Amino acid sequence: MPTTSRPGAVEREQRIERAQRNAYLEIGLELRAIRDHGLYKVERAQPVAGRYSFTTFEEYCEQRWEYSDDAAQRLMNAAVAVTKLRQLSEFLPARESHVRPLPKLGSRAPRRRR
Repeated sequence: MPTTSRPGAVEREQRIERAQRNAYLEIGLELRAIRDHGLYKVERAQPVAGRYSFTTFEEYCEQRWEYSDDAAQRLMNAAVAVTKLRQLSEFLPARESHVRPLPKLGSRAPRRRR
């Protein structure tokens, strides 16, 4: 096998893994900001997904990103949970599916009696 200065398969795979790691967090935070600030309604100079603006956030997610409402909600919920988790640990789950049960725990957690 010839040795070259080009990155090999392992290096390229490591780059992909780094890009995928915690991508759900960034996506969830950005979707949440877009929703909370109503940015999906803003009129654009150029069309995105064939539209200049969107009427609802659900419509925006579906047409712009091809995310169902459930998928967008999972990403946003995971981002909120991980933001809270960051206060406790420097190690974060690598995938949204690893975080999915956490928001449910907050609503079901038994409260300590005083």
